[in-house]
Amino acid sequence: MTSLPTASAFELPDVSCPHCAYLIERSRVALGENFCDRCQRSFEAFCFQPPRRPLRVRSLEEAGPGATACAQHTGNLAAGHCARCGVFICDVCRMEADRKGHCPTCFERLCDEDALDSARRRYTDYGSLGALFAALGLLAWIFGLALGPAAVYYCLRGLSQRDALGETGTRLALWGWLFLGVFDFLAGAGFLFALLR
Repeated sequence: MTSLPTASAFELPDVSCPHCAYLIERSRVALGENFCDRCQRSFEAFCFQPPRRPLRVRSLEEAGPGATACAQHTGNLAAGHCARCGVFICDVCRMEADRKGHCPTCFERLCDEDALDSARRRYTDYGSLGALFAALGLLAWIFGLALGPAAVYYCLRGLSQRDALGETGTRLALWGWLFLGVFDFLAGAGFLFALLR
């Protein structure tokens, strides 16, 4: 699923495919289901409209003695603390992500590190990794002992990933790559056994 930025005064950026990271011109992406020209897989695009939450920031003066101030806005009452660094934050500073509140600095850092599931920009396609390892194991049988199990592992993860995403069209191909990974392992074991005899 890819979210398109909401319309504003600045020019909208291009969109990348969530499966293969291929850059698609923004004018070629429509709301709803789209297809990538490179990997021929579908993805859903929608406009992200952040929810407006009612914001009433209490001042430190109205809270009374013993109240804690926000680290950024010293006149505001702290509504909590950052889940990552622990600094006190008010409702203006609080950035909600993955059911936790973060200060703006930590939120940006976690987004840059792809550590927040809700703000993830990268996608690992385990099925494609399984297919790659299976094909490499077929080309070089001596490495089939290592590449075969890796292909089986990534194909199994790819199957569960496809189930989670609701993609059923490529399951048969993944099963084929999985059996090829088993064949790579057996061929590599047979080749090694023949060499050691």
